[in-house]
Amino acid sequence: MSQVNNLFMIRSEQLLDTLFNDLSENSQKIILIFVSQNECEPSKSLYPFFISLSKKYKNYYFAFLNLENYSFNTGKYTSSVTGTPTVLFYKGRNFLKEYQGGDYNELQYEINEIHEIKNKKIIQNSKPVVEEKIQPMIQQNQKTEKQIKEEKIEKIEQLISVYNKMCLIELKKLSSMKDMHKRLC
Repeated sequence: MSQVNNLFMIRSEQLLDTLFNDLSENSQKIILIFVSQNECEPSKSLYPFFISLSKKYKNYYFAFLNLENYSFNTGKYTSSVTGTPTVLFYKGRNFLKEYQGGDYNELQYEINEIHEIKNKKIIQNSKPVVEEKIQPMIQQNQKTEKQIKEEKIEKIEQLISVYNKMCLIELKKLSSMKDMHKRLC
């Protein structure tokens, strides 16, 4: 099995077994197996796109499996393949789904779907840890209902005071205008 970072060339079922056996029982690693044939034009055009995906999703394993160069095939991994190109999706040792066809956009959509599901589960699994760290800070910043009411009352009293001052000013103005009016008349 030749390997470049997260990209593998699979030439036998035994090598694919090795790849899966290297994963722990509860591994959440996403594995995409690109199944192709030499004379398949859609496989040839999808091949460079598959390589670019391996650079984008560095935490995933991407494996190439050419059926014409694949030895010891019992169908353990390829029994569902009815045509090429086909991409088999695994999460750890568990089969997820299969994509068959040569459309880049559809394949990207399938990978995005898996990626979003995986990320949601990571976020959900990390939620208790985050809450555990944030909860004390939230509690420190939370005010009791009594404190909130007291602050509201204080603000209302301040507004009333400002209003009263404004009213006094207006009354003084009116009073001075009244006095002026008396003087003039």
